[in-house]
Amino acid sequence: MQRAGVRLAFWDFGGQGLAVLLLHGLAGHSKEWAETASWLATRCRVVALDARGRGHSERFPPDLSREALVADAAFVIEALELAPVVVIG
Repeated sequence: MQRAGVRLAFWDFGGQGLAVLLLHGLAGHSKEWAETASWLATRCRVVALDARGRGHSERFPPDLSREALVADAAFVIEALELAPVVVIG
């Protein structure tokens, strides 16, 4: 998926019920959440986002600001219709 010309990747771990969006640390990637997501997905819909510049998202985007990262998360929540959502990071 793309937001403002930047390719964003995510891992959809599946599940049903309340949505959970997992956000990794600054040098991480979405698949670090695999073990946590495996048990969360037994009760919730679980999605983990690769932040811009990390994982399978665009490696060298022009904007790496906190505002851009927050806007990306909000975009994914809307695009995947996750609201209401629990965000964990």
